[in-house]
Amino acid sequence: MRKTQQKKRGKFRNQKEKIIKKKSTYLLSGKNKWVPRKKTISPYPYLITISYYKSNVFFTVADIKGHTKGWISTGRIGFKNKDKTTYMALIKVAELFYKKVWNLGVRRAILKFRNLSKRGPRAAIRNSLRKIRRLYPVKYLALLYETQVSFNGCRRKKKQRK
Repeated sequence: MRKTQQKKRGKFRNQKEKIIKKKSTYLLSGKNKWVPRKKTISPYPYLITISYYKSNVFFTVADIKGHTKGWISTGRIGFKNKDKTTYMALIKVAELFYKKVWNLGVRRAILKFRNLSKRGPRAAIRNSLRKIRRLYPVKYLALLYETQVSFNGCRRKKKQRK
């Protein structure tokens, strides 16, 4: 009898070790059963906003209701001063951001660009998205451009105001 009990204990220990190793893919339900975890890929599109400012660039992800799921900026990564708006900073931030987006389960998105009136940053962001799209193929459903222009027109230069 002792031998059979030892064998059972040994098997149980091995099974327990296997389950512990697979903890990331299995979830313990309320009835003490291990159930495979479902991958969370949302069928609804998310809103990815790329905001370009003079001193920083922000990438944010939000669901349709507007709740922010994640964000990153060039300043948050470690770039300082004028380096925050350079071409290399944009590419590095975009790579990290899309890795984060992919891990969240975003496969369909609406891209929204803010303050991209200048040609330089527009080209940098477009090229960075083109490079990253091969690694993380997020499907874009729409592209929205939003630039801030005052209703009264832009302020004239000092020479023209005199």
